[in-house]
Amino acid sequence: MSSEGGSRSTHSQNERMYSLIDSVPSIAQQYVVTADRVVVDAVPLAGGFGDDVLYPGVLKTTGMPDCAVLFRRYFGTHAAAITRHEVALLLRVAHKNVLGVVGLVDVSPHESYVLLEGNSSSSNLQTLATGLRARLGTVAFCRQAVQWTLDVAAGLAHMHSNNIFHFNIHASSIIVCGGTAKINASGVAQRLALLDIASPEALQLTPSSDVFGIGCVLCELLTGSAPWGKSTGIALLRPHGGPDVMGLPWADSSIPIVKTLVKQLLHADSRHRGTLVEIIPELQNLLDTVIKVAEPPQPTLSMGLCSLAPGWLDAVDPQPSLLDALLCLIGCPLPVDRTDLAAHHADLNSPKLAAWYHYAADTITKSIPHFTVGSQQWEDACAIMLYTCESPICYMINGMLSQRGRVQSALKHITPMARRLFDAVRRLGTPYTSEAFRVVYADNKLLQQPHSDYKTHFAVGRPVNFYQFASFTTDMERIQSFTDQQ
Repeated sequence: MSSEGGSRSTHSQNERMYSLIDSVPSIAQQYVVTADRVVVDAVPLAGGFGDDVLYPGVLKTTGMPDCAVLFRRYFGTHAAAITRHEVALLLRVAHKNVLGVVGLVDVSPHESYVLLEGNSSSSNLQTLATGLRARLGTVAFCRQAVQWTLDVAAGLAHMHSNNIFHFNIHASSIIVCGGTAKINASGVAQRLALLDIASPEALQLTPSSDVFGIGCVLCELLTGSAPWGKSTGIALLRPHGGPDVMGLPWADSSIPIVKTLVKQLLHADSRHRGTLVEIIPELQNLLDTVIKVAEPPQPTLSMGLCSLAPGWLDAVDPQPSLLDALLCLIGCPLPVDRTDLAAHHADLNSPKLAAWYHYAADTITKSIPHFTVGSQQWEDACAIMLYTCESPICYMINGMLSQRGRVQSALKHITPMARRLFDAVRRLGTPYTSEAFRVVYADNKLLQQPHSDYKTHFAVGRPVNFYQFASFTTDMERIQSFTDQQ
């Protein structure tokens, strides 16, 4: 049976369900879109199944660029009614971690779509995780997985605060947009309506079912397997004590408390899972722990004179191309006393660096299509991405530049890339106006005095290490000597 045929069969049940509903909610005209303004791809977003199948496409608006959106398609006599119930519910649970509704469109009397937020890089979480798991490495991926799970928990907490429950949370029901995990809540209105004709057994579902769903998401992300492992179909209907998560293929270096939390969330007795109010702080604590494990120890900052002359980077040859600058990293020594960077240092070879370059180039080309490939803007965006993504590049540049007594001649391998990055930020970057994160490390005895009286410490004429300065302020104009030198 074709996927569309399967969708039609699935929705026949929904038609019977909606025949029980007397009224159809009224939707504001601003959410009603005409069929000539939408284009739907023939192939659904990878990774979805059942209620989670979404189709990418675009919404056209005169005089404005096409807007990437996702479509949930409905067929049958009651398609229009279904979409209106779905849109009404989605508007009710609007939240940054719930996939937002853009509108609805009636294509024909028997075909209607719900339009959901999306962009050119929107991905199903299960599909996205499959590609990232090996590329990021165990600890870095674990950090990302916990953050996504925390996003999901926040979205569910908001839904529950509106007395709306999902009852179908797993990795395939989550969409990642712009790096943020968002719950696909399309289909929730149908599931809730089905409760009116549900059996007593089905009515045993509780809000804790969504807590179990959070455990499913975290389990699927970190093991690549569903909680029940190879048990499928009728086998799951037999009496059992819950999934054996400890027997799943966890990575050898998985942080032990992650397994403990997943086991709790997937407990057969819902009373032992905890509530969303209790789970969210646990996930946040877990994220904090994983971040500490993932981040290398910070080197002690030097309080002496900066060994590099003012403006030294402006004299560095940035190389003919970004790839040439990147390949200069080959041969870079391991920074002194930074054995924690050994794994990143091992990746400084031509195949790995070229792979990172092509990954950044492809990503920027797809995500920022108005930057012409090969243009200065495009190269700047690629340089910034190469530095900010989980690659060995930022670790090696930072490690070399933060060495005590560093001299320019010893930095020849990283300076072309550093020059390109510095120029890219000056041309393309946006000034950072929030609190500087390194201020939290000001309890270091070496930093207490300059932090408490930075106007004196950084007065005009005083020698200054820029690395220290950047730790305390994000406003150049507050330090006159820097402003005067520009």
